[in-house]
Amino acid sequence: LYFEYPLDIERVKRRLYKTAQSYNGLPHRVRLLIHQNGAEEIQAVPLSIGDPAFPVRVKMASRPVQSSEVFLYHKTTNRWIYEDALHNSSDCEDVLLYNERGELTESCIANIVVEMEGDLFTPAIESGLLAGTFRAYLLEQGKIREKVLYLRDLGRCSKIYLVNSVRRWQNAILV
Repeated sequence: LYFEYPLDIERVKRRLYKTAQSYNGLPHRVRLLIHQNGAEEIQAVPLSIGDPAFPVRVKMASRPVQSSEVFLYHKTTNRWIYEDALHNSSDCEDVLLYNERGELTESCIANIVVEMEGDLFTPAIESGLLAGTFRAYLLEQGKIREKVLYLRDLGRCSKIYLVNSVRRWQNAILV
């Protein structure tokens, strides 16, 4: 636990299980917040997934993130980096981030996977990104490989995907 918040993991598991039972099999996006004092808060909203026939429109961030920024590596409510990137992007649904070295990192709500020459790659953690659980699963299954990806590599990609544990695979198109 990087931030050293007290946490009773068994209690959290029980609360999440009990909460999930109340959804009657309907998909929900669940958010678990752990406060500094160890109190947990569960938020849930019914999940609506966009039409898979339409790709998510993405554009490049207007400025790089700093790969040394600790909040890139941890899922927290401190989302100023992502909010800043999304600020002037009303013409798209998400923004692709890159670091000070010109390496792709992630989008504001998902990990990136690109198809290049028939292989699927995701940016390296060291580039500065949240190592999402679905990304970790895909790596473990051997479906994708980790690689440092540069902005210039986007021109060689036949496909761009956004992946996360809520929406899984989504086609993306750079606008």
